[in-house]
Amino acid sequence: MTAITTVEGELYLAAVIDVYSRMVVGWAMGPRHNERLITDELLMAVRRRRPDEGLLHHSDRGSE
Repeated sequence: MTAITTVEGELYLAAVIDVYSRMVVGWAMGPRHNERLITDELLMAVRRRRPDEGLLHHSDRGSE
């Protein structure tokens, strides 16, 4: 999760990156640093990639 300062105030960006292709496959941006932001970015990634059963999702387990 990254905080970005804009003319409208601070926004938070969360992204899922495919380790193999290095493509951003899901992202979400919003004014709050909360679980909704994380859920939205993961749902986008799943909808876009339609992974097979057994997919492994790895998080760096940062401060969030």
